[in-house]
Amino acid sequence: MTPLEEFARQIREKTKELDAFSGKKALELQSKLSTYIAEQTQNLMNQGVSVAEIQDALRAAVDRVEQTYAPDIEEYDEETSERLEPPISVFTFFLPMEETEIAAFTAGELYASELMDHINTSQDITSLEMVKGLDLVLSDFGKNQALCDVFLNGEIVAGSNGEAFIPEELTVKNADGYQYSVNDPAVFKSVGEVQTTTTLLEPFDRKTFFKKANIKKLIKSGWLDDYAPRSVKKEADYIINELWQEFIALQEIYRKASEQRKGMFIFVGYQGEETDDFEEDF
Repeated sequence: MTPLEEFARQIREKTKELDAFSGKKALELQSKLSTYIAEQTQNLMNQGVSVAEIQDALRAAVDRVEQTYAPDIEEYDEETSERLEPPISVFTFFLPMEETEIAAFTAGELYASELMDHINTSQDITSLEMVKGLDLVLSDFGKNQALCDVFLNGEIVAGSNGEAFIPEELTVKNADGYQYSVNDPAVFKSVGEVQTTTTLLEPFDRKTFFKKANIKKLIKSGWLDDYAPRSVKKEADYIINELWQEFIALQEIYRKASEQRKGMFIFVGYQGEETDDFEEDF
């Protein structure tokens, strides 16, 4: 077993243990899990493992965890009784941020709690659920290298101790009231990288996007494997339209960061249970 495979195995085991608890015990286990991920991420990077490989291993490990929230009835196809969505929803968050803030955190002049407060109070966070599909469409299914990995390909945010920063106790919620747990190290794109990405995204109008968003290629890519096949074919137009709406949101947040001459702080959240006392458990 390679170090990366062992890393993924440990994540699966630790996450499974975390799912069995709530309240203070869950918070304690989440803290230990975050510390483990940060430490092992640095160790794997020191061994020459790329950030992309580490993030793929993390997502794959979490995706194997059993469902942790009860699905709404709307998530099922009434005709086939098949799920329209996979058991775990993964969102990628984008937050324009000053390079000076990241530099201060790296130098130990800004505490992790202060950085976390900034994330929690910001009104500029944009969350996207379909970044893998967008990556495929924008990069022409891997053919356009300039547009490959425009989402999570950035510098891992690390403090003065060298440990990767992983947002904890996140209070970001979507319109339906769901809360998120965060298990991946945050990454940061510099002002220059943001401006380059903004320029690359600008040529995509609706006609160009829909021409590239080929549902057959998206199915063949494996991106939709977790969805019921019959539901995917039935909802093809809906899927492409949702991709387009998320692209518009992506384009807007990069445009905003570029205009403000800010970098982009990016992290991944895994959808948690919708409950009125979710925050009180902690």
